Parts: sequence; C-alpha cells; structure tokens
Amino acid sequence: MNIPLESRSMNRRGFTLIELLVVIAIIALLIGILLPALGEARKAAKLVLDMNNQKQIGTGTNSYATDYQDKNPTFSWVAGQAESPFGSPGSDLEAAAHQAIWIIRERGGRDDMVPPSSWIPHVLYSHLPLQDYLASRLPEKLVVSPADTNRLKWQDWRGYNNCEYVPNPAGRAGGTMPKDDQRWPYSSSYSAVVALYDKGQSRSIKASSGTVVSNRLKWGTSHRTYNVPGGSALGATNASEVTFPAQKVLMHDDVARYFGKFQLFYGYAEARLPVLLFDASVAVRPNTEANLGWDPHSPTTRGSSVDWFDYAMGLRPAEQWEPPTRNGAFTDSNVKGYYHWTRGGLRGLDYGGSEIDTGQPRD
Repeated sequence: MNIPLESRSMNRRGFTLIELLVVIAIIALLIGILLPALGEARKAAKLVLDMNNQKQIGTGTNSYATDYQDKNPTFSWVAGQAESPFGSPGSDLEAAAHQAIWIIRERGGRDDMVPPSSWIPHVLYSHLPLQDYLASRLPEKLVVSPADTNRLKWQDWRGYNNCEYVPNPAGRAGGTMPKDDQRWPYSSSYSAVVALYDKGQSRSIKASSGTVVSNRLKWGTSHRTYNVPGGSALGATNASEVTFPAQKVLMHDDVARYFGKFQLFYGYAEARLPVLLFDASVAVRPNTEANLGWDPHSPTTRGSSVDWFDYAMGLRPAEQWEPPTRNGAFTDSNVKGYYHWTRGGLRGLDYGGSEIDTGQPRD
C-alpha cells in the first residue's frame, strides 16, 4: 500500500518553534526554582560541618585541660624562655609569637618561618597549642569554616606565598608575600574569646580602677587591633575559672556566614552564627539573645553605653577578604563586642541570663 509523501511527512513532524520555546521556558523556570533550594542545601551541609569542626575543637580543649592540670590551651612560653630557637624573647607577648611560629615549623614543615614583630598570635592563632597537643599536620582544615572560601584557598601556602590568591590580608596581587605575612595560611576562622588568654579579664572583676583594670587587653581603633598594656598577663587560664560553661562562649567565627543574603561581621546586632561553648556544645545563636559584653578598662559602664570599636574593611580591593561593612563605608561603629568581650571574663555568661555584676548600673 502506497502512502502519499505528504502523509509520511506529517507523521514525522517535530516541535514547532512555539512548542520549543515553551519547553525551554519550563526548563528555565524549574532551574530557577531548584537552584536556590540546592544553594540552601549546600549551605546547610556546610553549617553542619562547621558545627562539627567546632565540636571537635571543644572536645579537644576539655581533653587538654584534663591532661595539663586544668589549663586552657593557649600559648605558654614566657619571657626569657631558654628553648626558643629564635633567641630569648623580651616579653610574654614575644614569647607567644615565638611559640606560634615554632609550632608552625614543627607541624607544618616550615623551617623558613620566622616570628613577625608586633604580633598578637592569640587573636587568630590560639588554636595552635591545641593542634600541637593533637599532633595535627598544619595547615589543618578543622580550624577553618567550610564557608570561609578565602582561608581555604590560603591553606595552599605555596600559592599564598606567591600571591596567587586575591584578596589576601597583605593586599598583594603579585610578587612574593613578605615574611611577616606568611603566617596567614595557618590562621583560623574561629576566634578564641579574649578571656581565654588574658588572665586579667577574669580577675578582680568588681574593681573599678587600678592596675588589674588598666592591664587588661582592650580593643583598639578597629576590630583588627588590640590594645596590649605592658603589664598585661597573657597565658594559660584555668578551665575551673569558667563559672557558666554551658552559657559562656569559647570560640566563634568572626563572620556570620549562613543566614541572610549576605555574610555579616559577627558584631552586628542582626548576626546569627554557630558558637562553641565551654562545655563543648555548639549552637546557632542570634546576637539578639547575647549579652553585650563590657569595656575591660571601664567595668562599671553598661554594655549599651560602651563606645565600641569600628568594624573596618580593607582600603583596597586586594585586601577585602572580610565581608563589607553594612553601611557600605570603609568603617562602621555600629557594632558591639558581645561574647568576645564577656563581662567578667571566664566568670561571666553570654546567654541565658543577665550579665554578672561588675558594678555597672542596672536598668
């Protein structure tokens, strides 16, 4: 039976242009619906990993205190330390810098590293004594948030030293990283609270003046700077000093990375982020639930009245590895200290109750 040519052609007819456009539009719509959901799923997975990282750090901290006579893990070398391979340090702060670089050299195979001058290693490197205790190989991803993409790249220290990764703290887009800035691949996303290593934060907390007050660490002109008095007592604090271990933050990320459209510096009131508590638990807490913290040099001032530091972004694009300020300017003073500067130090609490009494007026 012969079928007319036009009939056979009709049976093999493909999509019309309109039908093809409709299919493409449906596919695009489905992609538009699914992509945000996939993005949120990835973010949720990173949050779980982030909290697990912090949980392991908390467990290690408690184990360290058990093995080392109730001491919290932080730098223990002091001025005049005989075994420092970099010469005799002239201060406890310099001794801590020597110890930090010694750990990096021992655990990271970096015999070329030398201690930077005028460096406070406690701020972003307090994890190093714990990693030395755990015999970790450095750099170690455990101490970096899985959402901290810049720091994860920097852990390729050879590429970092060749200035292959922009942005970076030195603001370099080419050439070789200066010796003083080669420490950054070993830094952590998680900051230890000041009271972990400044003994003065937890001593004589009701004193309104005197050397015990003036020798405490205090913030400087911005979130990156600290005022370290010459008589400050830096070193290992005691785990037993922590009065409210389930309500006092041990470490926290400097950036709220998981909630909202944009990453946000931790000091903003609307920030919400996972925090590690001294009992080794980890919880996502909004700053609206946290106490404001104190000015260590003015312990009788209320947190709401404290003149807090500026959050300052880098002045050049190559330096802008932290989230921008909320107001779009280079600095923003509309931040608080919260759990990083807990009133009363290790004796205070950050959640679940009012700040302890250090002589501040009550509402």
